[in-house]
Amino acid sequence: MKNYKSEFLQYALDLFSPLGRLSTKTLFGGNAILKNNITFAMVFDGSIYLKTNKNTVKKYLDLNSKPLSYKKNNKTINLRYYEIPVEILDEEDQLIQWAIEATEIK
Repeated sequence: MKNYKSEFLQYALDLFSPLGRLSTKTLFGGNAILKNNITFAMVFDGSIYLKTNKNTVKKYLDLNSKPLSYKKNNKTINLRYYEIPVEILDEEDQLIQWAIEATEIK
């Protein structure tokens, strides 16, 4: 029987299947999703995050998205990956557009 973690990763891969061939790797207790060997999404603790930059992060913040973060030396470190808002998860075309943008970020 599959565990929840692998089922949720498969769910994320299914969401991004219109992007074509994808790969995954385990990373810091979660999973990275890659297109052409470039990480564009992360799956951690039942959430899916997309890579952002200074041009794309605003739309995530406008929808109250939270960054993927961790604690180090009593400080919170925010990564450039933001959780996909529920409103976007429910809109396949928009989700794929956001994912394509994330794949283009270096």
